[in-house]
Amino acid sequence: MSTILGWIGSLLGILDLGTGNYLISLLMFAVILEICLLPISIKQHKNTIKQATLRPKEMAIRKKYAGRNDQATQQKVTMEIQEMYQKEHYSPFGGCLPLLIQMPVLIALYQVVINPLRYVMHLGADLISAVDSFSKWIGLADLHGTIDLVNYISKGQITSEGFKNYISNPEIFEQVKKFFVEGSTATADGLVAEFESAFSNVEALSTFNIGSVNLALAPSSEGFGWLMLIPVLTFIVYFASMKINRKLTYQPTQPEGGQVGCSNNVMDITMPLMSVFISFSMSGVVGVYWIFKSILGSIKQFFMVKALP
Repeated sequence: MSTILGWIGSLLGILDLGTGNYLISLLMFAVILEICLLPISIKQHKNTIKQATLRPKEMAIRKKYAGRNDQATQQKVTMEIQEMYQKEHYSPFGGCLPLLIQMPVLIALYQVVINPLRYVMHLGADLISAVDSFSKWIGLADLHGTIDLVNYISKGQITSEGFKNYISNPEIFEQVKKFFVEGSTATADGLVAEFESAFSNVEALSTFNIGSVNLALAPSSEGFGWLMLIPVLTFIVYFASMKINRKLTYQPTQPEGGQVGCSNNVMDITMPLMSVFISFSMSGVVGVYWIFKSILGSIKQFFMVKALP
């Protein structure tokens, strides 16, 4: 995982240096990621097509034993379906492997997005640990990654003077050193100088801004400002992308009764609501990336269906 984090962080850092804007870098990175994962997505889509072509054969087997619900008959139905799958070289779990491959990448990407001080601004681990310790010492909320430190610094809750007074205390500095990289030779004066160099003015944090909107801030911390649009857009885009993807993806015929349809409708609401909750509790840039990912996912699905009906 650390290797994947390093690769993703380096690429996102290069994009940020090239564009000078974290938002544009995130969009470009999301596009690159979708392109890299395209072979996996195509394999998953082909598995869905295979499932659709075999569905009539499966239903014919079930129809042959319709009305017989004893255990022996049900076992025979399952066995015949499995034999049919083997004959057709199809695995019902074939679509799961691509998802399992994507998960480590997505988890790593999330860590990179919420840790810009390390992966975008390339600050040392010792400085980040010291600033993190200082934020807890002055009673700031638990961090959701180093992007919350950007939030506190941009709002003036973490200042150079306060950090200097904190780190200059020999007893405190010895406690903070426990969190440093093994073998670290960092000094209090060196960390203060590094802090002042990294955050000498507000412009040092401008890479996280869209105009006057600071994406390092959480929407809830800004009242009813422009950042409040991010959770709203997250819900709308995520809800629409789920509907579009389901429309574009083969859905097996389901038994009557409406239970599956009801379950899908519940998922269509609960999942976007969860994304709204996360967007409110974390920095705005996390919600922005979620929006990018949802839009690009639907676009990719649309073109795959056109290429492979």
